[in-house]
Amino acid sequence: IWILPMLASRLAKTILRSPISKYSLSSAYFGTKIIPIKLGDLGEGTKEATLKEWFVEKGSEVEEFDDLCEVFTDKLVAKIPSTHGGKIHKLNYGVDEICQVGAALLEMEVDDSVDAEETIAEEPKEEVPAPKKEEPTSAQVEAPKAAAFVREGKALATGAVRRLAKEHELDINVIPGTGKGGRVTKGDIIEFMEGGAPEPQAAAPQAPTYTPPPAIATGEDKVCPVTGILKAMTKSMTQSLTIPQFLLVEEVDMEKLTDLRNKIKESQKDIKITYLPFFIKAFSLAMKDYPAFNAVTTKFDEEGYLSEYIERASHNISVAMDTPSGLIVPNIKNVQAKSILQINHELMELIEKAKTNAVTSEDLEDGTFTVSNIGNIGGMFGKPIIFPPQTGLGAIGRPYTFAKFVDDGIGGQKAVPGKALTICVAGDHRIIDGATGTRFVVRVRDLLNDPEIMLMNMAQSINSIVFNPVHFQNL
Repeated sequence: IWILPMLASRLAKTILRSPISKYSLSSAYFGTKIIPIKLGDLGEGTKEATLKEWFVEKGSEVEEFDDLCEVFTDKLVAKIPSTHGGKIHKLNYGVDEICQVGAALLEMEVDDSVDAEETIAEEPKEEVPAPKKEEPTSAQVEAPKAAAFVREGKALATGAVRRLAKEHELDINVIPGTGKGGRVTKGDIIEFMEGGAPEPQAAAPQAPTYTPPPAIATGEDKVCPVTGILKAMTKSMTQSLTIPQFLLVEEVDMEKLTDLRNKIKESQKDIKITYLPFFIKAFSLAMKDYPAFNAVTTKFDEEGYLSEYIERASHNISVAMDTPSGLIVPNIKNVQAKSILQINHELMELIEKAKTNAVTSEDLEDGTFTVSNIGNIGGMFGKPIIFPPQTGLGAIGRPYTFAKFVDDGIGGQKAVPGKALTICVAGDHRIIDGATGTRFVVRVRDLLNDPEIMLMNMAQSINSIVFNPVHFQNL
């Protein structure tokens, strides 16, 4: 009889002195199981994500909501939190490998009581403070909400939002979500506890960021995966080749536009202004007469042919930008309602964002026409390719000197040097005919050849602008 207590005591001392984790102990004596931790819905219609970095390795012990890894898509970068506490059993993907939404990122050893269905790791967690007022109990708030709202399937939410619901003993599946796709947000939790039931509505998408890939080693071949921004460009440009497009080229005399820009620079010495805002405004003014260039395609019939497009009221003009991460096309919203100096200010802000990979998804969404300033790098002409679902794109070439003929004062003409550049416009030939496209390009050319016409269309007083520099702020 005395032998059994002695053996039990020695066994307990051996276990406590052994360098094993609580999960190894549980596996050996109390029962554990291996469950998959799946990649959840990241929003924005994402079907897959590329693994950027692991924060854990095989054998690591993690707590619920600890970050497991970081993934990225062509629209965002996300840290994926753990859905459970446990021990990492196996990592199923390596860095730069692509994981489909719903596939198992890793396998985890957890307590046998864990629900294996609750293993979908979702989008990045955020720090969420608890509400300041006294929270009601789950018995006070869950019953009326459950009766008023029914969700099909499991609620979508970040790890931090799930943690907030758990801390206040709330069933997240009965809380209406106002986030994108019905996602439950921190605000939904707080409003639910305060007694209100929000109406579901779309929330702002997460801001995409991207880390530049490593430089190619000199003298060595390198396999280059097509991911992130490059993959997005691959998809959109491949899609663009299915669109019948026409190309029109016009020459712009830069003499008067240069004079106007110089006057602005002299009167507004603290402002750096380029030619690009004038071109953006000229395209917008021309769109008032030719709105098919400020449109997006929306519906296709059973045979795959375009059946509907929308002429947009807002002129959200995208600007192609060459960044360390690749080509991006953020846009300036409502150009039709902005002055040239306002356009210039927002353009400078976007350029600074692009330099630091700080461009947001809001900056990238809802573009209606694209302008590409290829002449800033080089190239007199270009063949722009439409950025779907937009219906037009304008490319600006580099300035060049040409022979310009003017009156010589004695009834003849003489050649003098002039400065010009070309504008190259691509149009969607499914909805824009050649005659309309030509009139649009000529309209843009005329506005730039004589900026006073542009200013009159902007309802500005030409005399006050020319002779009173203070009024340049209204340009």
